[in-house]
Amino acid sequence: VSHYDPGLLTPRFVELPEGTPVDVSGYPVNSQDSQGFWEIVESNPDDQVYVVNRVRATNDLEEMSVDFKKVRQRVRVFSKVDHPEYYTKSSGQPNSKHPDYLHSAPYRLHMFAKKRREAQIASGSMPPKKRDDEEGYLDHPHTKYMKQRHEDNKDRMREWRENYEPYCCFC
Repeated sequence: VSHYDPGLLTPRFVELPEGTPVDVSGYPVNSQDSQGFWEIVESNPDDQVYVVNRVRATNDLEEMSVDFKKVRQRVRVFSKVDHPEYYTKSSGQPNSKHPDYLHSAPYRLHMFAKKRREAQIASGSMPPKKRDDEEGYLDHPHTKYMKQRHEDNKDRMREWRENYEPYCCFC
């Protein structure tokens, strides 16, 4: 499980107890079938690897040793009826009161937005910022697509802006 040191933002190994639910990179997660889920069998801090096996496995045929960077801790599932305080009402996602909130998608998306943006720019899937024109902002496919989209939908966007009425929950 990659935990990031806030000062350095480098992954570090964390020992996890036996039976901790995890996702393994490279293996699809099938939410309809529990066969897609993995759990920790053993944490090996010397080699910085986890030994994982399928959930409810009766034998060790699928047991394997995996590097800690390829394993992500899964958020435990609590009943939304028994523990409504752990979930947001609007989206049903875990909120900050959830015991495993630090391993949830909403937390990762908000906490590491800057790091994710830098990674997307480095991989080429997102254009650099506008001030870096010499870095290829104007020639990036995403920039071209958005520019064309604005030109194609100019009338519709203008009409939407003219008719837009902000919603106020207090009115």
